[in-house]
Amino acid sequence: MYMSDKKKFAVILSGGGMSCVFTAGVLLGLAKYDKKYEFIRKPDILIAGSGSVGTASYFLAEQYINIKKAWLNSLSTKKFIDFKRFKKIVDIDYLVDYVFKEKLPLRAEKLDEMNTDYYISVTNANTGLVEYIRPDSSNIYELIRATKAMPVFYGKNVSINGNDYVDSINSSLDELKVKKAEELGATDILVVKPHAKKYDLSKFICDYWMMFKPKKFRENYFYEREIRMNYKPNSRVYTINPKTELVTDILTTDIYKLQRSYDRGYNFNFIGLDDFLNNI
Repeated sequence: MYMSDKKKFAVILSGGGMSCVFTAGVLLGLAKYDKKYEFIRKPDILIAGSGSVGTASYFLAEQYINIKKAWLNSLSTKKFIDFKRFKKIVDIDYLVDYVFKEKLPLRAEKLDEMNTDYYISVTNANTGLVEYIRPDSSNIYELIRATKAMPVFYGKNVSINGNDYVDSINSSLDELKVKKAEELGATDILVVKPHAKKYDLSKFICDYWMMFKPKKFRENYFYEREIRMNYKPNSRVYTINPKTELVTDILTTDIYKLQRSYDRGYNFNFIGLDDFLNNI
């Protein structure tokens, strides 16, 4: 497929915890078509956050089999999510240090060679603002740890180059990523998110977390949240998301539910996507 030199194609992957198994299914469903959706596998820009970052990294490294193995074999375990482990209900260290480094090693060197402008979104734990950091072989593992460092459930910040970072709704969801992609010159944007409706967890985790943050942090965070919730894209945007809610949520480890949500992504009807891509 020919793309004009004046156009830039971006892929945006929203977070959503364990529901991002749907996103994994979507990307592998697209990858199976080989040449038909070839430039989706190597977009000009890809921005991912939170639960979608491991999938995005494997995808760009062309380690497609590891995506499915990670979601359906390595994450459906109490080693990763255990509600009885109160200080670390979600063990991101298990995910990064065992799954991504040992069991299903990410070919991190591929990130140094690719032409895609890849960014991972994180929230600065001191300012409350979302930052976008380009991963490479030297920082990818700590970036994965940082973008998945869920307040309360993981319970600590992650330090990168002297700054502390965490996960948050602002850095997880897609709207600010779309804005960032447009700032990078994107004209056509494919968004994949595992939510049927507008999704916001602030009623629960974030509001509790905010009680313990300083005033300036809260001001910055809520300022960006307002932008996120009201942002209107200037580019062409096509969104892939489930039409009804998935059986998975942010902390699901039930293998049968994970498989069902994965299958819904993998078997997604891409007819509308064809029309979108044909106009790029």
